[in-house]
Amino acid sequence: MQKKDKIVVSLVIILGFLSAFGPLSLDMYLPALPDLAADMGVSASVSQLSLTACMIGLAAGQLVIGALSDSVGRRKPLLIGIFLYFIISFICIFTENIILFIILRFIQGFAGGAGSVLSRAIARDYYEGKNLTRFFSFLMLINGLGPILAPIIGSGMLLISDWRGIFILLTFIGLLLFVFSFFMVGESLPEKEREQGGLMGILIAFRTLLKNREFMQYALPQGLLTGMMFAYIAASPFVLQSIYALSPQMFSFCFALNGLGLVIASQLAGNFSLRYTEVSVFKFGVILAVSASLLLLLLLAFLAPVGFIILILFFAISSVGIINTVGTSLSMQSQSKNAGSASALIGLMGFLFGGIVSPLVGLGSGKTGLPMGIVMVGCAISAIVIFLLYQKGRMKYEN
Repeated sequence: MQKKDKIVVSLVIILGFLSAFGPLSLDMYLPALPDLAADMGVSASVSQLSLTACMIGLAAGQLVIGALSDSVGRRKPLLIGIFLYFIISFICIFTENIILFIILRFIQGFAGGAGSVLSRAIARDYYEGKNLTRFFSFLMLINGLGPILAPIIGSGMLLISDWRGIFILLTFIGLLLFVFSFFMVGESLPEKEREQGGLMGILIAFRTLLKNREFMQYALPQGLLTGMMFAYIAASPFVLQSIYALSPQMFSFCFALNGLGLVIASQLAGNFSLRYTEVSVFKFGVILAVSASLLLLLLLAFLAPVGFIILILFFAISSVGIINTVGTSLSMQSQSKNAGSASALIGLMGFLFGGIVSPLVGLGSGKTGLPMGIVMVGCAISAIVIFLLYQKGRMKYEN
């Protein structure tokens, strides 16, 4: 596939919306979590399992679909995944059993993983180097509308409907994205460039990536910091609404503000990568995540006013915008042959860590924000320690 020299706006827009399956499936639904828990008669921690299931589904879907796309191409798995997302979203509307709902959310996440993983793989098919970093920054600009608009739309839906209304909207969005993808997204991976090893070839590709220091030194910290963001996503409705007594509408405004920080940070990362080395920008993002999360934990421990909590959350979540933009580019620049598998592992790590930490932040039963702060600090410190260990190992290897 011949690389593109210029950023194609139409490609940025459609891939940006496809990559937003995660925010659409998670963030729009956040204001309704307390409503869902009350409607189905379950605890906050149990209702958060529906978030966990969706995150794990997104991780598994990206792993399977991304690797498969290296063998069969990008277009067919993309269209099948989006159509399945549309069907499952429709079934969720009529679900009254929490166990069935959790299972459906896993399948919905699995199907939505197609948009997330293949948007990155298609971008790598077309771009490389600093052009790839710039493309990912533009992708985050569109993708970042999800965290900003989704909770606002979700809380707006709660004014005229219950949590089921949100899934009616997700059903419509799934259908719309299927139609646009069918007519606007072509095949980016020619048959001659596809992997021919079948299942064994896929497993070999994953093993090679896991042993690749150049890939893992960015992908693993990025996954941990994405997990930090998911800890915030899972806990913030209860921390800000139940503990600090914010209304669903005010919570959605605060959530959108942090989403705006994510977008601004991603654009700054794209611009700074043209002036400084991408590795330096990545290091700054990791340091910002550690500093902000530690300060957040301190504020939560001393029950600081909500304004301070929201301010520090803004910087903590903004750091993820830097990491995701530059980290994705640095990870995938060396993976032109296995772009689908590389994209799959990046997505897997983020959503897998997110799925692990989401139930942990609910251990306080919505009565304290400390679990959220502790988990976010744990993710951030783990990220910087792993990054430094890989850097130390790389320097030792080069010497």
